[in-house]
Amino acid sequence: MLLFLVKCKKEIEMKVIFRGGLEDNVNSETLLVDINELKETAREAGRTAVIAKDLILYIEKTHLKSDYKHFSLNGELEGGILCIINEVDWDILKEENTVLNDNDTIHFITTLHGG
Repeated sequence: MLLFLVKCKKEIEMKVIFRGGLEDNVNSETLLVDINELKETAREAGRTAVIAKDLILYIEKTHLKSDYKHFSLNGELEGGILCIINEVDWDILKEENTVLNDNDTIHFITTLHGG
């Protein structure tokens, strides 16, 4: 009897959700982000852990429309953008220095609306 083992690459994803109009500027309400894609940014900054700033930089580079300037600048969220990590406001955590893990859910919500 032969036993075959199949090794599957497990993707370690975070769920990133945009609300309040931000979804129009990333062309999606929800992104699934492989945390491994963020590790290079962390390594370049001399860290082993992935933090929220790494995610924001990734969104800036890969998903944000080039003409939209109201989300972030150099990994810092603009005023009026809320970040909720696993149902906790990041102001209670460590803001952009909050460590992210696989299977986290991150919401970005704008409080700014035209009128």
